[in-house]
Amino acid sequence: MINKLKYYLQINTGIDDKEIEKIFSCFKLRTIKRNTILLSEGEICKEFYFVDSGCIRTYYITKQGHEKTRYVAFDGSMYPPTSPHLA
Repeated sequence: MINKLKYYLQINTGIDDKEIEKIFSCFKLRTIKRNTILLSEGEICKEFYFVDSGCIRTYYITKQGHEKTRYVAFDGSMYPPTSPHLA
């Protein structure tokens, strides 16, 4: 996971290796089971997730009760999206 996260930070930011090491100290490895809800409607997101393996999906429920996908974070990406136009 560390190598993927380091690569992500290097290509998406101007952060040097020393700062990246500081950022690493803020991350902890968590294994999330499939279909776990990380955030429900109305909750404030207080964490960032780096997807090492698998995916995270953001979705909403329509008035008709159907799920509609808004965003999917795949391997090697951050959630929530770090670009406002992706949210």
